[in-house]
Amino acid sequence: MTKVKIPPKFDYKKYSDEIWYEIIKAKAGYKCEISGATGTLIGGDSVLNAHHISGKPNLVLRYLYENGISVTQGIHKFTIHNPNRAESGREQIKAVKGDFIFERLKIYLNAKSGSVKLYTIKLEQDLAEILNKLPDNIKKARLDYLLADKKRNKPIREFLIKCLTNN
Repeated sequence: MTKVKIPPKFDYKKYSDEIWYEIIKAKAGYKCEISGATGTLIGGDSVLNAHHISGKPNLVLRYLYENGISVTQGIHKFTIHNPNRAESGREQIKAVKGDFIFERLKIYLNAKSGSVKLYTIKLEQDLAEILNKLPDNIKKARLDYLLADKKRNKPIREFLIKCLTNN
């Protein structure tokens, strides 16, 4: 497994959130699961967001992959989070994830959470596996984007680069 040097006073929650966002997008092949648009992370035209389908009231739902969907920034902002179009957003999510997605996620609403550090370890392992299974052209495009993006949070950037270069 690829490991990253973690500085003191590390914000595990923020780091784990970024890994979760990356996992949701990677599992979707860096495409919008609703429109099929290709994300800028691999050379496409659309900025992608990882949306929590049933929110993130506890750590279980916050890091549960089933609670995530990769969508364009436009769909995220103007459909899913728009009060006038929220029902349309829910229907679009159901079309992709299944009619009972919201009911399935309710099971986890009162789940006991545990430690963010434990979730971090699992998220890192899962992301490394998912990235390793991506087609080479997507891995290369994602790596090129990371190498050009100097603004990205350093620990997550280093972790992604190590995973994509198999170091």
